[in-house]
Formats: sequence, C-alpha cells, structure tokens
Amino acid sequence: AVSKGWFLTLSASGEKAVSGAVTVFGTTFFTTNRPTPPAPGVCSSNLGEARLYAVGFELGAARLDLNADGVIDEYDLYEVVKGGGFLPQPVYSPVEIDGKTVDVVCTGSKCFSPGASKSSTERYRTYWYVE
Repeated sequence: AVSKGWFLTLSASGEKAVSGAVTVFGTTFFTTNRPTPPAPGVCSSNLGEARLYAVGFELGAARLDLNADGVIDEYDLYEVVKGGGFLPQPVYSPVEIDGKTVDVVCTGSKCFSPGASKSSTERYRTYWYVE
C-alpha cells in the first residue's frame, strides 16, 4: 500500500496539542503542553511543559534550527518554552521595521522568523469542478 501523508508521534508522555496550527512558507507551527508532576515536597501545582513545534508540512521533519546548534535535525522538531503553560496559537504577521518588511511568527511573547526567503500577498484564483 502506498502511504499518503504523515503523522507525528508526540514524544512526551501525556503531551497534547493545545492550540490551532498555522502553516507559513512550508513550515507548520503548533504548540503542545505536557503535564509535569510537582517537585517532591512541594504542595502546589505547576503549569506543565510548553513546547513549540516547527515542522515541514510535506514530511513532518524539522525545518528550523530551534536549538541553535547550526544543524537542522531531529533535535529541532520542537523547542521547550520557558514558563510552561498553554501557549496561544502561533500567528503569522509581516511587520515593517526600518522600512523593510520582516516576516515573523509569534506565540505569546516569543517571535521568530519562519525561515522564509520572501513574502508575497499575491493571490491566485483556483477553480474546481465535478464531472
């Protein structure tokens, strides 16, 4: 049988997607949360571990060097975001800085480049029909 599509098994026990996804320039961004037990001897709960994923929409492979080691590999599928909790849905926005358009994706207070070569607002009309 020929496989059509892909899926990504989340690596942490109890990890769940907690917001919608956005795909920008071939990279799909989404956030997850993993409940974490409180530290021994602590009588309060915590927010859990928050993760931000950036994967290629074609194969689900890492697309950005999230760990900043100079190599894009399986260790770049996600980044743990400090503070934990439930991150909001990632949002794409081209912003103007010093007269130049810069593409960014933001979730909460974390913003970064989606790895695009250029942005375009040009749209193409597409038609479908049923025979």
